Amino acid sequence: MKNVKKRVISILVCAVLVVAAGAGIFLFRGAQQVAVPAETQTEETPVPVSAMLPETGSMEVVTEFIGRVQPDESVNVFPKVAGTVLATHFEVGQQVKKGDLLFEIDPADIETQVAIAEASYNLAKVGVDRSLGSALDLQLLQVDSSLKNAKNAYSNANKAYNDYIDSYDPSIEKLEETLDGLYDSQKEAQAGVQAASAAYAAANKAYNDYLASLTVGASEANVQQVQQLKELERVRDEMKDKMEKAQSAAASLQASYETVKTQYDQAKDGYDVQLDQLRSAMRSANIALDAAEKTDEITNEKAVKEAEDSADAQLQQAQASLNATLKQLEYTKVTSPIDGVIELKNVEEHGMATQSSPAYIVTNKEIMVAKFNVPANAAQSMAVGDEVQIENGSAVYTGSVIEVGSMVDAQSGLFPVKARIEAQPGELLTGVSVKVSAPTERAQDAMLIPIDSLYHEDGKTYLYLLGEDGIAHKTYVQTGISDNERIAITSGLEPSSKIITSWNPNLKDGARVADAAAATQQPAASSEPEAAKQSSSGSQEG
Repeated sequence: MKNVKKRVISILVCAVLVVAAGAGIFLFRGAQQVAVPAETQTEETPVPVSAMLPETGSMEVVTEFIGRVQPDESVNVFPKVAGTVLATHFEVGQQVKKGDLLFEIDPADIETQVAIAEASYNLAKVGVDRSLGSALDLQLLQVDSSLKNAKNAYSNANKAYNDYIDSYDPSIEKLEETLDGLYDSQKEAQAGVQAASAAYAAANKAYNDYLASLTVGASEANVQQVQQLKELERVRDEMKDKMEKAQSAAASLQASYETVKTQYDQAKDGYDVQLDQLRSAMRSANIALDAAEKTDEITNEKAVKEAEDSADAQLQQAQASLNATLKQLEYTKVTSPIDGVIELKNVEEHGMATQSSPAYIVTNKEIMVAKFNVPANAAQSMAVGDEVQIENGSAVYTGSVIEVGSMVDAQSGLFPVKARIEAQPGELLTGVSVKVSAPTERAQDAMLIPIDSLYHEDGKTYLYLLGEDGIAHKTYVQTGISDNERIAITSGLEPSSKIITSWNPNLKDGARVADAAAATQQPAASSEPEAAKQSSSGSQEG
């Protein structure tokens, strides 16, 4: 819009001058002067213009910002623990060195916590010693005992199996002979059971009959009858005992007979129950032994290592807790993190120091900076080392950019920039506002032309080029940055193009033009026809 206004003003001025030219007045535009007698200007007469080649050079746009002065190094000192302030050692305005004690916090509560942490550490150490001592020894002893028992059980099962194999006679004849003997013995036992049962029945009947005979005259029974009854009872009980023994013997013989008969039947089929049982027992013992050996291996190779690692971790945890509490005790003495000047003191003796507000602010004023905010396009163009100018009232300082923020400030929506100020220590006060002039746009090795050479039409920008044929050519271009006098052309123009820089009401696309500067440089003619020829040639070359 600025260029458009300038162009409109130029057109109005030139229009006035053209009218004045009818009275013999010269036409002026900017610092250039072109005399155009109105009565001699015709369609066949070339329009006198000034022309030039575009310059190649660099350009930058300087923008002014409002900044605030601050030390490059300023630290808010927050206590890492809260508590009652015992003493303070520096006041506002005093110089401090890095490590100087600023203030102290009452350590009583933290000393109690240290004692508790020490007790916890000692308790953990006792637990570790126990877990790696008696408890571990007992575990190893139990595992070793289980392994020995498993080895003995396997050895016994293996021996029983081998003994049976050594004494085993799988011949059917022997089993048949044994079976026959048991059969005969069983028959005899059954006969004995029958005889014993009969004897018991007879004795029991005799006892009962005699007892029944006594019921009629029980009161008259004498000592001899009582003794007889007891004798019959004894005989009956004896017969009962013999009968039960005979039955037990018969049952045992029956069981033996059944066992041998089973063996006999299995021998005929090629199968031995006892041998299978012994094999099964040996396999079970072998499995138990493998499990015991694995348990022993795991316990000795892994469980012990894991117990040691666990105990070590517990001890380290207790040690870390103790160290952290001791560190809290160190935090009761607050020191300065940098060399500088005390700019703010926010704690007093017997008052409270909290972790939410700074107790001191320490600044190093050896280097002062101006902090200002710029939009995104400026942040992208600016670089560390760029020279800036800082104004504080009538005082003007030079400076250089030392930091360009890459993250936008959430509140302002701009990017923070810091520039170092070349000033003496103490010359600038912290927090004062200053004006910062900084380069925000650059064009390197750009084609630069006078800004007044441009025209605007329907939102497009164009200029006139002086062709080699002496014709003005309307050419649309793309522009870049500009200052008050020049503008950068980004496309549409060649370095060898000759730009018409003057204005004339008759200048238009396709108009015949003549470079006034080139015409004045033509050599003097020896005759009028030759001079006219040279003038015509100069107009064509443009």
